[in-house]
Amino acid sequence: MAQETQRQKIVRALLDFRSEKYGGCFCTDADAEDFLVDSRYWATAFLFGVIFDQKIPAPRAWAAPFQLYKRLGHLDIRRIAYMPFDNLRKAIANPPALHVYVNKLPQWIQSAAEMVVEHYNGKPESIWSGSLPAAVVISRLDKFLGVSQKKATMAANSLVNDFGVYLTGWEDIDVSVDRNLARVFMRAGLAEKATIQSIVAAARELSPEYPGKLDWPAWSIGRENGWCFESEPDCYGRWRSDSTPCPLEPVCPKLIAKGANLPFRH
Repeated sequence: MAQETQRQKIVRALLDFRSEKYGGCFCTDADAEDFLVDSRYWATAFLFGVIFDQKIPAPRAWAAPFQLYKRLGHLDIRRIAYMPFDNLRKAIANPPALHVYVNKLPQWIQSAAEMVVEHYNGKPESIWSGSLPAAVVISRLDKFLGVSQKKATMAANSLVNDFGVYLTGWEDIDVSVDRNLARVFMRAGLAEKATIQSIVAAARELSPEYPGKLDWPAWSIGRENGWCFESEPDCYGRWRSDSTPCPLEPVCPKLIAKGANLPFRH
């Protein structure tokens, strides 16, 4: 058997970390989590969560649909599509604001509701139901305001892994590249260049059976509450309450400089 390369060791460490920790938990608020995964509004909450998940911590973004539900008294997609815009804006912007984009987010949410009513008969689940190709679902989600290719890919990964949605070609879903994931790929020496193309190509090479499997563990290590911070990585867990070292610490080459000034959004 050929000796395992350093990159292969890093990928194995990422997948081991995923197997150990990945639980599909979105929110720190148990009620918001239950609402997202087990309510009649789950599909609307999921779509809105994808839209909210920008420039704020992920748990806050994914709890926002539940908070919006409490403020409106419903999360009915048709009512949101046709309600006075100022009422929706107030529901999102009133303290404590559900997002930092108090003007953009209401526009994005109402636009999404209008698109679902117009193109999907008012049913968000129709965006991805029916054993559709993953590429089609990603393309559909990418058309919503506030959802980029990165977030659309993330959403497709989540639908498969967290909600049990069957998408044909799911094994071809790529990693969704943002600054957190890119930082880990670069510092670990998994990708040669800090470009979306290079990082996606590296994931396809290293996990050909399902590149998207590397998405969550790499992102989780690079995020705010992980280890691989932008300014100075906490490889040994010295600043963590549990003192747990980074899962990649034993095998990572720690190419720290390659994680600086990356041209990606959070």
